[in-house]
Amino acid sequence: MITVGSIDTKKSKKDIEFQGKKFDLEYGEFKDYLKEMNQYLVEAKKYAANDHEENMINNYIKSFVSGSISEHKDSQRDWIKDKGPVVETNLGWIEHYVDPENTRAVFEGWVAIVDKNRSSKYNNLVKNSEPIVAQLPWDRKLEKDSFIPPSFTSLDVVSFAGESMPKGINIPNYHEIREQEGFKNVIFESNKPENRS
Repeated sequence: MITVGSIDTKKSKKDIEFQGKKFDLEYGEFKDYLKEMNQYLVEAKKYAANDHEENMINNYIKSFVSGSISEHKDSQRDWIKDKGPVVETNLGWIEHYVDPENTRAVFEGWVAIVDKNRSSKYNNLVKNSEPIVAQLPWDRKLEKDSFIPPSFTSLDVVSFAGESMPKGINIPNYHEIREQEGFKNVIFESNKPENRS
């Protein structure tokens, strides 16, 4: 059985065949938590600073109702378009590195305040990174055909929910979005102890 994190339970299906194997697909995993989260997201939307933030929240809400990965991908598209926010946040089943198939993902959510001074130093590094990348000691075939400079931000964490808080992340983890549309690098700064579960 494969479970899908969603509020909707009507899409559950039995005996789905994939690559010669049969399994059941059951929607509604974490539905009570997702319902409560969506209530707070509706409230958060009132404080969105721009259309990208509002669209991002709308797509979170839709994806948590339906369990749709494509709607979560749309939230990430708006997240990377939201350049230079004062408050930075992201939410969802983001980290899939714990699964050898890169299919199942760990839920992660965070809210942080952008440190503009540290971020400007990182962004200067990004601005000068193309000539630096060209000097790296490996064949150019190992690099992407075109360099898409990321947004690079230093964040003071207000709240982090997840398995453990990394020092930084480079997301979204959807390969086609990163390759074609871009991504953000964020560095998490916190004065809290290292063990954050």
